[in-house]
Amino acid sequence: MMWAGLMVRWKINPLFAKEDGLFLIILIEYFIYYASLRKLKPLIKDVMLNTFKKQQKDTLQEIEVNKKAINDIERKLARLEERFVFEEINTAQYEKFKSMLTQEKNEKLMFSEKVGFNL
Repeated sequence: MMWAGLMVRWKINPLFAKEDGLFLIILIEYFIYYASLRKLKPLIKDVMLNTFKKQQKDTLQEIEVNKKAINDIERKLARLEERFVFEEINTAQYEKFKSMLTQEKNEKLMFSEKVGFNL
């Protein structure tokens, strides 16, 4: 429907007929390219994602291990705070284990920053 309108304008309006309709040819080629690109975009995206995953397989596995480790550390920190609140451990023990767990967590997060992924 849009192309038909362009064809009518090209025949009626001499401005569109300049240089043997080169403008119209370029415009139609653009629309064909754009339409095919829209259809191919999901396929191209899937191919790129699969290629990336294959190339980064080891790194992605290590990132998954780091995610699990960070979640474990966060659970340990929560349990540590809980034990401190209920006076099962004293302040010195709390500070010692909190700093140790926080340092370990920061090391895991630094790895993710180094490889460019956010956990």
